[in-house]
Amino acid sequence: MKKIFSTLALSAIAVTAVSCSDDDKPAPTEQKQLLGKWNYIEELALDVNGNMVSTDSGENGVCPLDIYDFLSNGSLQHTDYDYSTNSNACSNQILSGTWSINANTFTLKNEFTGEEGEAFEIKKLNNDSFEIQQTLSREDAGNYELNVVSLKYIFKKVK
Repeated sequence: MKKIFSTLALSAIAVTAVSCSDDDKPAPTEQKQLLGKWNYIEELALDVNGNMVSTDSGENGVCPLDIYDFLSNGSLQHTDYDYSTNSNACSNQILSGTWSINANTFTLKNEFTGEEGEAFEIKKLNNDSFEIQQTLSREDAGNYELNVVSLKYIFKKVK
């Protein structure tokens, strides 16, 4: 399940680089709040009424939590740690992509999402917490049980 999220989230977080306008307007508050490193905490599978029907923790055993580093130029570096119960076996891979925010839509583009990327609805974004939600296609929903129609991803700011 963690790899499904990594694929979806990374693909959704990596959309078009943020560009500066000719008049160098400051970045919207939402973009400024997202800058920095965030830990992936969990994925919530939701039914049509928004009720949580299952959850998948971002827990990696004794290895660090996955880190998403949102940079001011619209690029993303994702450190994806493997799960292990042996601290000597903790390994990771660095994935990259691009991200953007437009109103309450967060878009991610990377090697998994392709040229168009994936869009998520921003449910919460403040200095400590970032939550995005994505409605599943009928095909993707078939990979889940219990009438799951959307996934919510929860991140916490790295202190």
